[in-house]
Amino acid sequence: MLKASAGTWLNYGTTVALQVVFAAVLGTSANAAAFQFSYALAIAGFGAFVSTIQVLVVPRALDGEGHYRRSAVGSARNLILAGCSIFLVVGLAAGPIASEVAAAGGLTAGELEETLRLAAVFGMLEVAAGGATALALARGRRFLPAVAPAAPTAVGALWLAASGSNSAAALLAAFSVGALIQLAVACFAARAPISPVSGQHDRLGRLAVPVVAQYALIAGVAPLEIFVAASHSAADGSHWAYAVRGLGVAQQLLIGGLVLSALGDWSALRGEKPQLAVKLAAASAIVAALLAVACVTAVLFGRDLIELLFQRGAFHANDTTAVFRLVCLALPGFAFESASLVLSQAIVAVRRNDLAVRTGFIRTVVRIVLLVVLGLSWGPAGVAVAWSVSAAVGLLLNARYLVKLELAQWHAVTAGVWRVAPPCLGALVAAAACVVLDVPVPVRAALVACAGGIWLLVVRRPMLRWFA
Repeated sequence: MLKASAGTWLNYGTTVALQVVFAAVLGTSANAAAFQFSYALAIAGFGAFVSTIQVLVVPRALDGEGHYRRSAVGSARNLILAGCSIFLVVGLAAGPIASEVAAAGGLTAGELEETLRLAAVFGMLEVAAGGATALALARGRRFLPAVAPAAPTAVGALWLAASGSNSAAALLAAFSVGALIQLAVACFAARAPISPVSGQHDRLGRLAVPVVAQYALIAGVAPLEIFVAASHSAADGSHWAYAVRGLGVAQQLLIGGLVLSALGDWSALRGEKPQLAVKLAAASAIVAALLAVACVTAVLFGRDLIELLFQRGAFHANDTTAVFRLVCLALPGFAFESASLVLSQAIVAVRRNDLAVRTGFIRTVVRIVLLVVLGLSWGPAGVAVAWSVSAAVGLLLNARYLVKLELAQWHAVTAGVWRVAPPCLGALVAAAACVVLDVPVPVRAALVACAGGIWLLVVRRPMLRWFA
């Protein structure tokens, strides 16, 4: 987990650097919105297929001697080819797609057509790189699979800083160059012999279709959110993209290493549920503490951090205020989804993919319905509320399934929540009061230090016992 966490921090450190340069050069312009929509669409496409490989292939990838099973490699290959085919269609139909999107929202067709074509190239490379990364994870590799995805953002940030160009299409071309580097690193990390014996084949084809559909539905929410937010104005779409991207980076920095390593590690304990339940309880306690600290920090220092990182060049003070407001509205969704991600790894580790698919489908349908209803009425604020409500639904479902699988006890879950929730809500209310009263930043920092000391001395051990 430490190697995966270190790699994840390096990966998302480059993402923060890219966001800083991106805000200064493109700000909240129409070109920025075009890039953010096309990039989100590419992420949605390759994320659906790569997530399916991780969920279905990784737990079944190796035989008893640590060699790749032929059936697993074949399944990964087929999913990669299917993903590349989808992106090929998107690239060929970029013109009509751009016209329809521009006509319905606040984006411009010309720039969008170019970015969609290059996003398709980027997506194809990322599908291949993601498949190789998943196989590397199955082999127990942690650092290289976590750090390899930094290549596209690193190359993009360097190109943007050196050129100062506000062309969204050129930036996606730089991302594609970085994706080639990522693919080479992932293939190097995944190298291993394939078992000479075919053995028993896992029939994943029938299961792969609904899993891909579910992940496509989930991942497709991101470009839909930007589209709905941008229907009011291109700046609104960019504001939401900055907010959700920032929260996504924070999520990966906090729990990315744990999630990346948990599936492979916990899959080995599939037949030892008591031991897996202990590891899950410990991970849940750690994640709960991290999320509580992160949410309070976001309320106390979020606006100052956004101003420090982004408010220069084409990114102005009113943009800072708008993004901070959206971050605050989306914090419940950030916390609920982060906790749910950890719980879902245990469900998948015991090969109950059907329950994971069901949870993802229900949560995503709720999110899309609320997104359309609230987003079109309230703009990006409605998009943030939709995320928070749907993430709460997903967390409740995952907790229920863990009890059903005998990986947790319901009375222990509810007791832990009732004991932890009140102090967390109290801390958030106090943090909000500090912001409203415009308490100076040094005073806020001192209050956080005092609260942290109290937590370490008084709360930490009881909280760990509650969750365990």
